[in-house]
Amino acid sequence: MYQYHSGLTATHPYASWWWEWPFMKRPVWYFSGRSIMPAGEVSTISAFGNPVLWWGGIFAVIGAIYFSLKRKDSRMYIVWIAYLSQYVPWMLVPRVTFLYHYFAMVPFMIISIVYMMKLLDEKWPQWKPVRNLYIAAAVVMFILFYPVLSGMTVSQNYVTYVLRWFDTWVF
Repeated sequence: MYQYHSGLTATHPYASWWWEWPFMKRPVWYFSGRSIMPAGEVSTISAFGNPVLWWGGIFAVIGAIYFSLKRKDSRMYIVWIAYLSQYVPWMLVPRVTFLYHYFAMVPFMIISIVYMMKLLDEKWPQWKPVRNLYIAAAVVMFILFYPVLSGMTVSQNYVTYVLRWFDTWVF
């Protein structure tokens, strides 16, 4: 398998390196219906994650590793070992890679977020409103980005001015 992956020399405009995946630097653009849509409307599909979950997940995975080791919580070992066993091999692959390779790590990232929320709830019960706000923000982000995840028809201005936070985010 390594021989196959290390021998590929292709390039692609939506390629991204493994260290860019948690930050969603370069989503993969799957579909654009611009040519068949009325002026000012767009239908597009891009593969990327929920910014609230993915960016919060960076800290959650690091925190889950640290606190599970510190607390000797062996239940979490399997979670971060599974996360790392999916992630680390991509660090060794020199060929073109894409954000969707990170999708296999997302379930373990979500479990890490829940684990960290549980720890924060136990240590600081007054933190619950912040936790609830985080969950609400994740739901709002899903609703906001749903059109470009699903191909739903929306205005070009909405996609360009509300959803395109970075130049590398193509919708």
